Amino acid sequence: MLETDQKKVWKARAKTYNNLKWVNNDNLKKAILKHGDFAPNQIVLDAGTGTGAIAVTIAPHVKEVHGIDISPEMLSLAFNGCKNVSYKEGDIRSMKIADGYYDRVTARNVFHNILSAEDRLKAAKECLRVLKKGGKFILQEGVPPHPSLKSDFERIFALKETRVTFVPEEMKKLLRDAGFAKASVEIVKDPDFDLINWLDNDGTLSEEVKKRIVYLHVNGSEEFKKHYNVRTAGGRILIDTNAAFAIGEK
Repeated sequence: MLETDQKKVWKARAKTYNNLKWVNNDNLKKAILKHGDFAPNQIVLDAGTGTGAIAVTIAPHVKEVHGIDISPEMLSLAFNGCKNVSYKEGDIRSMKIADGYYDRVTARNVFHNILSAEDRLKAAKECLRVLKKGGKFILQEGVPPHPSLKSDFERIFALKETRVTFVPEEMKKLLRDAGFAKASVEIVKDPDFDLINWLDNDGTLSEEVKKRIVYLHVNGSEEFKKHYNVRTAGGRILIDTNAAFAIGEK
């Protein structure tokens, strides 16, 4: 997918993006804060900030947060109200930022949109470049809940968008290949993901595609339904998902 295509996608998604329950998921925000080990004197870059949900989560714990994103439409809807948060348009594969400027860099659900392996490595190297010595990069991505379900994960997402599917070790390898001195990864369980909320607020999906994705969840194999814990509650379809946090240290 070309950069111009990505911008079109995010222009379409921007309007309903903040309605997505996962965007302000407290469980995942707590995990970002835990792995970031933030301190009051730090300056932080939120790479691919979107509407700034992570930027404003980090803001009370640090000196400054700078959010950068490729989509002006997403930035136009960014959360305001924090005096120490600022946003600007930019591409994380080539950032106009001085070497070693930041104490921390975060990137939540961004790298799966970088379709070229070369560009993913370039973006990871940029995140390393702008970090101070001893700084940390926190990379979060959704991953299949079990290795055996990677093909199911890919088949479902292929109906929704063009993206990269990561497994945790691939995220760790990316950081190592980029040059991080240390790299580790941890899985965080994220229960009660609302499937209908996710589909209805995507902004790009037809009703037919939504129905197909729902069908693949509720009619999946027994192994699929077990690992995703697929269930209905009050008219909603809930699943349990996994988020991988890869932490790179410079």
